[in-house]
This record gives sequence, structure tokens and C-alpha cells, in this order.
Amino acid sequence: SMQNAGPKKEGPVKDTNEKRSSSQKAIALKYETELQTGLNLLSQKRCNEAIDHFSSLTIRYPDATGMQYYLSFAYDKCGDIREALKGYEEYADIESDDIVFIRKSKNRIRELRDKIAEEFIKESQIHADGHKYKNALKILEQAYDLRPSTVVANKIVQKYFTYSINLIAWDISVS
Repeated sequence: SMQNAGPKKEGPVKDTNEKRSSSQKAIALKYETELQTGLNLLSQKRCNEAIDHFSSLTIRYPDATGMQYYLSFAYDKCGDIREALKGYEEYADIESDDIVFIRKSKNRIRELRDKIAEEFIKESQIHADGHKYKNALKILEQAYDLRPSTVVANKIVQKYFTYSINLIAWDISVS
């Protein structure tokens, strides 16, 4: 008679499992639909709406780490490369099983760091051309802090050296 008690107990447990899995399926389906909505907004170049959409999804689905990637991707596609970089860095730090997204994020982090560093280099050049060498040096420090690739880092160091010498020369000439 003890053996008969076993299967009867399993009955209701199985039912709740089926309920759980069907509600999980419903959540997954809603997630996919929401994701597609965001990607559609993005493909229509409706940037602010896409960013707002993905932003709200990261809050609504905190466990779905992929949303963080898509939010970063939206910033990236919409030209806000600083927000994109910040987002990709956050995503790369999350423990995620999605090797493809992690690899894409890490590649994009490298590219964006260089892109932003190059913008800083140009900006520093404008200051240097106006003999504002201290400003130029500060901007180069920001560029270096991004930890760009070796090629870009070397360019920064070279310019830093040049502007430091120019600063000294300029201070002597004006005093």
C-alpha cells in the first residue's frame, strides 16, 4: 500500500510544473515580442523610442541580461557611443552564458574606446593650436584613461610629450 501513495503525490506536483512551464513560456513569448518591438523601432531609426523601450525592458526583465546588450546596441546604433561604451562594459561584467554577445561587446568596447580616444585627441589638438596646452594635456589624460589600443595609446603619449614641451616653451615666451 505504501507504493500506491507515491504516484498519487506526484499528480498535483506535475500539474504545478506544467502551469509553471506554461507561464514561463508566456513570459518568454512576451519577452521575444518586446525585444522585436525594440529592434523594429531601431530599424526605423526611431532612436529615442528604441532607447526608452530597451531601457524599460532592462528594468522589467532584470534577469534577462541580454536586454542590457540590446540597450547598449541601441545607444551604439543611434550614435551615442559614450553611453554605448558604458553599457557594453556593464554587460561584459555581468556573468552571462551568451558567449556571442559577450564577444561582440568586448570587440565593440575596444573599437569604441579607440573612437572616443581619437575624438579626444582631435579636441586636444584644437586646444593646442590655440596655445591652451594645459587644457590639451587634460583632454589627452582623459583619452589615455579609456585604456585604448596600443596604437592609439602611443599616439596619445607622443602628443602629450609634444604639448608638454610646447607648454614650457610657450610659458617662457609669454613671460
